[in-house]
Amino acid sequence: MFESLGDCGDVCAYVEGKAEAGLALGTSPLKLAGTSTVSVEAGGCYEDECAGVGGAVDAYGELPGPVMRYGFAIDLPCPVPDVGITLKILPSPGVSPSLDWCDMNPLW
Repeated sequence: MFESLGDCGDVCAYVEGKAEAGLALGTSPLKLAGTSTVSVEAGGCYEDECAGVGGAVDAYGELPGPVMRYGFAIDLPCPVPDVGITLKILPSPGVSPSLDWCDMNPLW
């Protein structure tokens, strides 16, 4: 879904959100796995240049398992890196942070 705030001629702002869910059945070994993602982005545009900030929350689980993970990410404009965290709940707890540097063109 995309909502525009303004006419998007020279200047405008936008908000975009998305939700996805999936379910899979595996047969070797037999398991049922489910995923879900909710994401949102907001930003603005001036003429043809746009900048925005977004984030997403992910969940994954399977039976029998048990396996359960949750993730959170923030998408920031360059040159700031995107930040993410994955929390593994089952079978053994753990935290995995991540930084994703954007591709910047060299100035020379």
